[in-house]
Amino acid sequence: MTKEKNIDASDLPGIIKPGNRIFVSSDPATPTHTLSAIFNSASCRFIDLEFIQLATYGEHFRTAPDKPATYRLKTFRVGETIGTAFAGGHVDFVPTNMAEVPFLFASGAIGVDVAIIQTSRPYGGGNLNLGLVNDLTRVVIENTPVVIAETNPFVPITKGSTTISEDDVDYIIDSPERLFELPADQVDDIFDKIGWNASNLIDDGSTLSMGASPIFKGIASNLKGKRDLLIRSHIVSDWAMDLLELGVLARRNILTRAAPIVTMCCVGTRAFYEYINNNPNFEITPLLQSKYQAALPKTKRLVSVLNADKIDISGDSVIVPKDEMQLPGFDAKLSFSMAANHSRDGKAIVALRSVDADGSSNITICHAGDTGRKRSTLGSTHYVVTEYGTANIFGKSIRERALAIIDIAHPKHREALIERAKKEGYIYKDQIYELKNSLNYPYDIQKAETFKKKKWNIIFRPVKSCDEEMMRRFFYRLSSESKIMRYFSPIHTLKHKEAQSYLNIDYKKTLCLVGIVQQRGVERIIAECRYAYDADTDEYELAIAVDEKFQGAGIATCLMDFLLSTAKERGIKKIVAYVLPGN
Repeated sequence: MTKEKNIDASDLPGIIKPGNRIFVSSDPATPTHTLSAIFNSASCRFIDLEFIQLATYGEHFRTAPDKPATYRLKTFRVGETIGTAFAGGHVDFVPTNMAEVPFLFASGAIGVDVAIIQTSRPYGGGNLNLGLVNDLTRVVIENTPVVIAETNPFVPITKGSTTISEDDVDYIIDSPERLFELPADQVDDIFDKIGWNASNLIDDGSTLSMGASPIFKGIASNLKGKRDLLIRSHIVSDWAMDLLELGVLARRNILTRAAPIVTMCCVGTRAFYEYINNNPNFEITPLLQSKYQAALPKTKRLVSVLNADKIDISGDSVIVPKDEMQLPGFDAKLSFSMAANHSRDGKAIVALRSVDADGSSNITICHAGDTGRKRSTLGSTHYVVTEYGTANIFGKSIRERALAIIDIAHPKHREALIERAKKEGYIYKDQIYELKNSLNYPYDIQKAETFKKKKWNIIFRPVKSCDEEMMRRFFYRLSSESKIMRYFSPIHTLKHKEAQSYLNIDYKKTLCLVGIVQQRGVERIIAECRYAYDADTDEYELAIAVDEKFQGAGIATCLMDFLLSTAKERGIKKIVAYVLPGN
């Protein structure tokens, strides 16, 4: 290293000129020491500067209302962290596909005069390390005449393509400041319930894409017992460390040498940063590049979890979190959701709390406010998860989606949502919805069984009113003989009116369990077993039916045993079943 490279922040006016376009590395890699020196300087050289940053967080680019901006900010995202505080007319938003952002710099479409990046202190005979963030730094360095590295002793040495040479930079400014940190996520009971519901959708061998929010901490804490998970995500936080400690992640791939965790940005607590230092389980890689985006759909069992503040009953429109820090913004998170759609056995999940801090429903008919944070999921959402359960909306009509999503809204808002949905034409006007029945739904009665002989994985759970179309399809798949065996009469149709009455049960005097198989995200009922109280005979009567294609594997026995054991736990001492001689 030559002494000429080492400069003080007071030397910056001799390097930066009026009108310069300055690239600044993002979020936890923001060179705060150097930026503070620029904004606190009275130098006339710092006039009409244009700062270019992939993601903006913190106070550096906030201008007081009574102080005119002496700079302009150009960024590639809007919504999550760029909102009304930046509405002073000094922010340019560049609409683009996030995977194409590197090309904008490589092609010169966006030119840079000076790049200010954050790195580790020099190590290993003249190397610097990019540490926590590896987004556009390399392509910018290659296309920028002046590069300033703010070296920081607290930047961890990370694996991946994060090592650069001191020869790649022109000036070095030493920073004594601590890195930006997030407070440790606090997982309350609601986040824990959301995490439990979401974790049930994550199979062994899945590849996870999540973000930085307590909701992801809640999911990770419920993944104990899973096996061979991988993480491929634009951003990770302390939850990635938790999964490593739980021992649920796969080992480093022997053939490709790929680490179990590949990400573009790490942001979290100081303990997390220390954990990452020289940890071979983490690779910090520029996932924004097109080649990485193109490879995502080829990833088997890719599970994308997108957190939102609100969602409409179609599942296609969300309000993104206001204060959440996500390095590449909603667009990049959506790219994982779209990729999960094409991934074999992939799942795209939207997770959110059922109500906001004011007690208003986060499930809405349509988004009346917050239009600046409204985004479309482009039909990519397969599942919606709240603390009240999971709604599978893949391949469902708007009516079916509305019923399924309203069913996981907070109970105090469900009736109003149903009435509004009827009025707006989302669901039939004669739709039956009994809130008292909905509140009785036994979430604890559920289990999964694998029938190895046929390689069938079947979930047994209580039926829901929103299962109407699946139940009708199940009914029409039954043969005439099976219908007679089940209903004791040649019933040929199960119309909407009859189906509603059949499914709207109280879960106490009547309990119906169904067996559900899932193939490529599509659910279907293949078995039903129920008991119902008959006041005339003072008896509980049992009935069961199984799709002909799934008979002979022991499903009926398994389902009936499950129902009977549940009845026994509920104190029911006698159940009768009437069977035709031919059955």
